[in-house]
Amino acid sequence: MMSRSGKFTIGIFSLLVAFPAAAQQANNVKQQGETMFSNTLFNVMLAVIVLLLLVIIGMAEMVKAGAKRNIERAKNKKHIPGKTIIGIMLLFLFASPALYAQAAGAENVAVINSAPFDYWGMGAATFFTMFVIILLEVLIAFMLFRSGISLVKTEAAMIAVKNIRTEPSLLEKLNASVAVEQEESIMMNHEYDGIRELDNDLPPWWKYGFYLTIVVSVVYLLHYHVFQTGKLSLEEYEQEMKDGAVALAEYQKNSKDLVDENSVKLLTDETTINEGKTIFKQNCIACHGEFGQGIIGPNFIDDYWVYGGSVNDIFRSIKYGRPKGMKAWKDELGPAKIQAVVSFIKSLRGTNPPGDIRPKEGELYIEGGAKPVSDSATPASDSLTITSIEPVKK
Repeated sequence: MMSRSGKFTIGIFSLLVAFPAAAQQANNVKQQGETMFSNTLFNVMLAVIVLLLLVIIGMAEMVKAGAKRNIERAKNKKHIPGKTIIGIMLLFLFASPALYAQAAGAENVAVINSAPFDYWGMGAATFFTMFVIILLEVLIAFMLFRSGISLVKTEAAMIAVKNIRTEPSLLEKLNASVAVEQEESIMMNHEYDGIRELDNDLPPWWKYGFYLTIVVSVVYLLHYHVFQTGKLSLEEYEQEMKDGAVALAEYQKNSKDLVDENSVKLLTDETTINEGKTIFKQNCIACHGEFGQGIIGPNFIDDYWVYGGSVNDIFRSIKYGRPKGMKAWKDELGPAKIQAVVSFIKSLRGTNPPGDIRPKEGELYIEGGAKPVSDSATPASDSLTITSIEPVKK
C-alpha cells in the first residue's frame, strides 16, 4: 500500500496537470488580435505556478523518502484509500477543463459585448483561477515543509539516541583521550613494576596552543625588532615617566595645597598679596608689627634675615617654626595660605612704615645672589621665648 505522502503527491500532480488544458482553452480568447500568452501578468502567474509545482514535487519526494522510515507507525493510522484519492483527483482533472472552458466562453461573450479584460488584461475567471491555484500550491508547499521538518527532527532524534554512547564528548575531543574500553589498542609493550604505558597523543588543545605561541612569537619579532613599529617595554616605561612628570608638574601648578618649601613660588598678583596681608594681620602683628616693622620679632623691611630671606626659607620658617620664639603654623594655615603670607612679606621689602622699626638682624641676603642661611628645619615648640629688646626709634 502506498504511503500517505505518495498518494498526496499523485493527487497534487493530477490537480496541476489540469491547468495546462485549461490554459490552452484560455488561449482561444482573443481581444484585438492578441492571445492570452501575450499578457505579462498571465505569463508571470503561469511561471509562478510551474515553479511552485516543481518545488511541491521535490518536497513531496523528500517527505515520501523520509516517511518510509516511519511506515510501521503510519500503518496504525486511518487513511483514505488510495483509490478514493486518485478518483477524486481524476474527477477534478477531467472536470476542470470543462469548467474553465465554460468560464472562458462566458468571458469571451463579455469581451464581444464590448467589455475589455477586467484584471490587467485578464478576464476575471482566468485571473481568479490562476490566483487560487497559486494559493493552493503555496499552502501545499507549506504543509510539505512542516512535514519535512517533523521528519528531519525525528530522524535526528533517532540518530542521537543511536550514537549517544559512541559519539565522543567535547572534553574527549579536546584531550584526544581514548575510551577505557579501547585502551587495549594503544597499550605499549613497555612495562615496569606492573605498570604499562599507553601510547596517547598530545592533547589537541595543547598542540594548537603551542602552534599559536609560534605564530605570536613571529608577529612579535617582526613588530618590535624587525620593522620597529612598536615600542619595547623600556621605551614605554621611559615615555610614561616623562608623561607622568609633565602631568605632575601641571597638577602641582594648579593645586596650591601641594606647595611645600621646595616648590613654593613668589606670587605677585594682587589677590594673593591681599590674602597674605589679611592672614598676616590676624596672626603675625603681635611679634612683627602691622606693617612688618618688627616688635619682638625681626622686621621685614631691610635685607637682613636671621634664617634666610628667600621664599623657600621664609616658607620653611613659617611652616616649621624657629627656636627663638617662632611657632609652627603648618597645622593652622596650610600650604596655600603660607605661600600667600610669604608673598606678602616679600612685598614689604624697602617700604617705610610709620613708627619705630626694629634694628636689622641676621645676615645680608641678596636676592638671587647670596647663599641663603641654612639651619635645621626642626619644628619649634609652641611656647614663645620673648626677647626683651627695645625697639629703636628712627
